[in-house]
Amino acid sequence: MRDLAETPRQQTPRFIAGEDDEGPILSGVAFGLLSAVALVALLAAAIMFGGSQVEAAVAEDTLDYLRRSGYDQVTVAADGQDVVLTGAVDDEAAVVALPQAVAALPGVATVSSTLEVTVPPEPEGPAPADNMVISLADGTLTVTGTMPDQATIDRVTTALGATGHQLDADGLVIRERVPATDAWMAAVLGIAERLNEEVDTFEILVNPEAGVATVSAVFETRQIQSDVRRQAEQLFRDGPIDFVSALSVVDAPPPPPPERVEELQENLDDLIRGKVVEFRFNSDVLTPAGRRLLSEVLAALRQFPEVPVEIAGHTDAIGTPAFNLDLSIRRAEAVLAYLVENDEDPDRFVVTGHGETQPVASNDTPAGRARNRRIEFIALEE
Repeated sequence: MRDLAETPRQQTPRFIAGEDDEGPILSGVAFGLLSAVALVALLAAAIMFGGSQVEAAVAEDTLDYLRRSGYDQVTVAADGQDVVLTGAVDDEAAVVALPQAVAALPGVATVSSTLEVTVPPEPEGPAPADNMVISLADGTLTVTGTMPDQATIDRVTTALGATGHQLDADGLVIRERVPATDAWMAAVLGIAERLNEEVDTFEILVNPEAGVATVSAVFETRQIQSDVRRQAEQLFRDGPIDFVSALSVVDAPPPPPPERVEELQENLDDLIRGKVVEFRFNSDVLTPAGRRLLSEVLAALRQFPEVPVEIAGHTDAIGTPAFNLDLSIRRAEAVLAYLVENDEDPDRFVVTGHGETQPVASNDTPAGRARNRRIEFIALEE
């Protein structure tokens, strides 16, 4: 065997460049070429990166403009500074105007679009109606609100124009699908006519959506306030709109404490229970017995001078309804006259008559009819 240690080593030949060799020259040229290629690549990358930034900025600015302008259904694509709009708009005018507006944005070069017009579906069901307001101030009667048609506007302006005041109805407008007003308009115009007779300033606010009509006015006496409130309750009683009273009396004292109202009512009920304020037959003239009972009522009233009181007259069913209604009012007024003769303040009282409409017993028997012929005293909270 040959000893590996004795094996002669093979020498790797080395190239030693002489003065005439071209190796260093070629290496320099290659390096220069490589550097140029790298520089071009860097420039290309920079251009591409800068172009992407411009493209993104144009797209973002355009989309922001569209959203601020309410075009939520339009999308944007940008190729450099060239913009493409796609999507839907509400009308034909926007198909032309929107690309023109986008073309005027900073950074946008050209705009092309494939915009389409979409027609929104017809709404279903009735449209909401605005509040109707009738107000009288400084001699001018003003009315505003949404009406279903011209015929309704004509009805309102004709009725209010008959009051003799200057009428401002410019606030009445027609809105399609607004519910008809026939079920409640007569009540509104009726109470407006009554208020016009009694006061120089009032307001009626009808909220059809909530189903309420708020009537506001200030009256000279408690009696007028009561009469107007009762008429309003009757007018609105069978309709879809509820009457809300904001009626008051000028310079009215503050309401009495509720416990004082309750105590007076209990005293009055105890006093006249089983008794009748007597009148002559078919008359509003008090009998001596009727005057004696009223003297006891007077003493009870004087213990609660701050509590207002309603005097309500009732009759039996003998006779016509019209006669009985008139008789019940006249008898209640006769009671008030007795109290005023004895130094009671008339503004404290409210007189009402209900005729035969509120019986407390059968009208088929003499005893029942006797109970129905009565005067009631009702302590009021205000």
